[in-house]
Amino acid sequence: MKLIVSLLIIVLIFITGSLCIPNGSIYISPTMNNEICESNFIAGIGYSLPYESCVNFGNSSVYTSGNGLSFDVYWMDNCQSKQILVNYTFANFGCSNFYVPNSPTFQSIVSSEGVPPRNALVYTYYYNSKEGECSGDSYYKYYTNQYVLPLENGKTVEYTCVNNFPIARTCQNLNCQDTDYSLGTCNNADSNNPYPYTITCSNTPPPPFGDEKQPRISFNF
Repeated sequence: MKLIVSLLIIVLIFITGSLCIPNGSIYISPTMNNEICESNFIAGIGYSLPYESCVNFGNSSVYTSGNGLSFDVYWMDNCQSKQILVNYTFANFGCSNFYVPNSPTFQSIVSSEGVPPRNALVYTYYYNSKEGECSGDSYYKYYTNQYVLPLENGKTVEYTCVNNFPIARTCQNLNCQDTDYSLGTCNNADSNNPYPYTITCSNTPPPPFGDEKQPRISFNF
């Protein structure tokens, strides 16, 4: 009897450990298949979102919570008002349309594990850093290699990584211009980027994180 109880305890510990979120983030991996999500066909715009923290994201804010089996994602006006615009629940490692305000929607794998695919162009945002510093807690958004983002008035942006250097090619009416990003440079927040950030290729390691951790903004819904 004691042996059975011991085995049950070990199984419970294993299950509990497998449901935790070791990296403090949830990961959204986009796929181009509208019916099923296949991890070997990652293409589009992907994200990592800090778990149980509220961060600014574009013109909105996002907060995530969950229990390891599923995740709740709340989109809000801002982190101070806590005014929920819309919220969704996703099964861990499930296949769902992942909605991001003012951004294309992809059938995505939502999970507690993930990394950007090779040669993705990655924006990493350091949401507890001061201007000019890129260290500490972060989340990211990435564009898979050669993904073309449609904009207004027929303008497009193609994101690529060439020899480990991130490049954005903006085109309109067959006129194109390349923007070469400074690899790994810490950029200050601006109208399109809410926090200090770096731009890298996914097979290029980001700058090292600082040792000091800042308090996170957590909500109870």
